[in-house]
Amino acid sequence: MKTLIFSIAIVLMSFKFAPSQTVMCSNFCVTDVQFQDTGVLTITIQFNGTGSEFINYPYVSSVLDAGGNVIATGSMFYFGQIVNTSQDYEATTSLTPPFPENFDGTIVFNYDTVFCLLPFSCLTQVQENFAVEKTPLRLLSNPVADKLIMVNYNNTSATEFIIYESSGRQAKAGKIKSGQNEINVGDLKNGIYFLTLPDSDFLTVKFLKI
Repeated sequence: MKTLIFSIAIVLMSFKFAPSQTVMCSNFCVTDVQFQDTGVLTITIQFNGTGSEFINYPYVSSVLDAGGNVIATGSMFYFGQIVNTSQDYEATTSLTPPFPENFDGTIVFNYDTVFCLLPFSCLTQVQENFAVEKTPLRLLSNPVADKLIMVNYNNTSATEFIIYESSGRQAKAGKIKSGQNEINVGDLKNGIYFLTLPDSDFLTVKFLKI
């Protein structure tokens, strides 16, 4: 028995220390959301990839409906998740069964020091190239008081942006063009926010409103 436990530990360590720089939000797919019990949702997330990638301390922090409202929250539970596996994550909710059919929402998925905004259900399954870097997005004003100045290197002429509060609630949305943009955030309360581009693999950056 001790030999078996030691062997399992060695396997997990080999995944833990494998390079994870190529893991992106597009590697994850929310395949199912169901009630496990009254007040508890089970969110099934598939981790697609190549090689021996391993993510540390994954969990679902929030489940958002189509309006950006938080309908469920979760906390850290697992040690990690190995590539090419599905794992069920729990989140508590005030909703009552059954779970709405044709649910259109977003799962806030955290791992390591990263978080991803995953659509449900996911639009794509396995990506062909997991080593492709994300489209660069750079903030020129952070912290910011009124005008958030950002540079979007996306090749498209315009794309959608969404700003989320740290709780996961949507605070603002609109359109930006390729190149330098200014977004008025003067009406937002002071605090930490996340700017994401849904059209660019949900590329996300964090900024501080002061």
